[in-house]
Amino acid sequence: MIIETTITSEPNLARATTRKGSKTVTYKSGNTTLWSVTVTASFSYTAGKSSICTSANGPAKSSSSNWKVSTPSTSRSGKKATSTATRKLYSGSKTITSYSQSVTLSCDTYGNLS
Repeated sequence: MIIETTITSEPNLARATTRKGSKTVTYKSGNTTLWSVTVTASFSYTAGKSSICTSANGPAKSSSSNWKVSTPSTSRSGKKATSTATRKLYSGSKTITSYSQSVTLSCDTYGNLS
């Protein structure tokens, strides 16, 4: 299984004090995407001093009929936003395995996302 992590963000304007972006973790089998979990958040920061998450949400999706992904729960705390979803692998109507996946996006005091 291949795990890809992608971080995107809106351009940071000079003297900006806010930042918006997202982090997605995608699970693949070869070139086929099985499922993904995303957290999208907005942050407010004071250069070199502090940052705080002001809003967060977290979509999740499955691209495989064998994988089902729950609606994620999203939380924010300090300079971090986290989205957690549960994915289940099915064979017919029987659950074969179940995993929880958390994705956390954070913003440092200079508006850099990680």
